[in-house]
Amino acid sequence: MVKLRPSKFGAPAKRSRCKAAARDTNQAHRKIGLHASVQSHSPRTTRLRDLEQSWTYPDIVRMTNVAAKKMLVKHGILKAPKDKMYCWQCGSLMSYASSSSGQSSNAADTMQCANCTVAGRRKLQVKAVSLSYSPFWKTHRSGHEISYDLFLRTAFLHGIRTPVDAMQQLVPESGKHVTNQTVRKWVDHMNFCLAYSVMKMADKEVLKNELVEADGSGFSVLKKSGDVKHLKRTKPAKSEKGKAATKRFWNQKNEESRHGRFAVLRGRFTKKSILKPLPSRSVAKGSPGAGETVKEFSRVVKKHVDGSSVLACTDSGSAVVGAFSAIGVPTAAARHSLDEMTPTRTFKLSKLTKGQAKMIRKASVCKRPAAVLSPKKTVAKVLGGDNFSEAEFSRLKRSLRRVNKIGRMSPKRAHIDPLAMQALLDAPGLMTVLNAMSLYRQDRVHSLGANPMHFGDLVHDKSWLDV
Repeated sequence: MVKLRPSKFGAPAKRSRCKAAARDTNQAHRKIGLHASVQSHSPRTTRLRDLEQSWTYPDIVRMTNVAAKKMLVKHGILKAPKDKMYCWQCGSLMSYASSSSGQSSNAADTMQCANCTVAGRRKLQVKAVSLSYSPFWKTHRSGHEISYDLFLRTAFLHGIRTPVDAMQQLVPESGKHVTNQTVRKWVDHMNFCLAYSVMKMADKEVLKNELVEADGSGFSVLKKSGDVKHLKRTKPAKSEKGKAATKRFWNQKNEESRHGRFAVLRGRFTKKSILKPLPSRSVAKGSPGAGETVKEFSRVVKKHVDGSSVLACTDSGSAVVGAFSAIGVPTAAARHSLDEMTPTRTFKLSKLTKGQAKMIRKASVCKRPAAVLSPKKTVAKVLGGDNFSEAEFSRLKRSLRRVNKIGRMSPKRAHIDPLAMQALLDAPGLMTVLNAMSLYRQDRVHSLGANPMHFGDLVHDKSWLDV
């Protein structure tokens, strides 16, 4: 195995390490009674063996197609018969189409807007309105009966983090077959809604009176190839446009793209995690990783951290430290390059804000103190670098590997699947999936610009990712 040289990628050479000194630094907090967690150990991920649900899988299997449809209507995933529908272009109330509009066969399930028209001066209409803004609307013209019962089984299995290839053995029944492609489409829609719900809840979160750790990581690597066969659709030798494409392509053959990049903020007291997507980046092939920038972290930190009442306990990365410094947050940094994982850092309370000093005093009187004060209570020692953020990424990657996602995610879903997995790890079960789909539908069904053709489509509806 060839060892990569740091100078090749512009990285500074690491300072010499002393394991004995690092060991003393990492164990110093034990001598003064500091703990990385202010609470006794309790797993954040709900164990499936301890999960209690209102329905068991045999209950879901025994449901008929009609009963499953009623359940989906009850939880807001399908349109109820008395629900109103508003035009996504002008916002006016839509009415059912009459037989004179040329839709006599489907008039009972077709709605139109009196103000908006389409090409040919026809009224703007929505067919199969009972399935609008649902995962079944785009496929209702296939001529097959919609299997609401099989969809509900898929939702139950996805709620307990079952791999898609295993669902293919559990969802169908004799006389009713569902293809693997259909199951994957259903699961992709569920993940889309779960990711939307996670982002909507995280958008309102602000960490206050906390010891905060921040870090970044990625979930997908796409290695670019130098094979010219991908340019067969152009003619490089006969047109300047083709030459430019070839030149641009071959310049990128020694690069790889890092997709699914995230920044995470983790509070030590409340154990809250805020996962925010970062844009994809291209790096040299074989490089250690796509490091985060101060600009990327600053955008996240300024929005979700109350700088006057928190203290940063994180690694000594320049991007993280710079982002916290920009909002006036002191940092108890751990130098991982010197094997420092749990060092103690000293702060003078007189140089901190009132909120930060109050938070440290509160942390010093916990059952498992996170800080210790001097006899005169003018100086505090705080444990830095608790690796909670790394643990959050490790938790997600283990679970994504369990459902065969690591290494198989497409670039366009590299942000969706980790966010959806976070929702299922925090609160697994069928109701988590149904509530997420209901939330997404409620936010789109009466919104201007929310075309039903783009419902659940990541290409047209991705502004909520805030990348």
